[in-house]
Amino acid sequence: MGAIAQLAAVPTLALALVTPGGGRVVVIETAAALPERSEASVVRTIEQAFDASTRRALAMGLQFPRLHSAVVSGDMMIVQVVASAAPGQETALAQEPTHAAA
Repeated sequence: MGAIAQLAAVPTLALALVTPGGGRVVVIETAAALPERSEASVVRTIEQAFDASTRRALAMGLQFPRLHSAVVSGDMMIVQVVASAAPGQETALAQEPTHAAA
């Protein structure tokens, strides 16, 4: 199974929040299979998960995605992207740690 197909088969969680300024901010968490722990593999998996999260953000009308975190858990890479409809809104949420379960 190709890397893109593996990524598509993994659950994604989106948590929508409203910032104090009234803008919509979404945290998108995507998990992707990590085939090996080499630096090249980790970077490639982060890029693929970020791209998938960015496509989901754009589909929701959120044009300003920002990588919040990337964590290796076993043989999975979990990437969190914070996205907003206007620049700067995502930084207010990104200051606080976010925890969500799938």
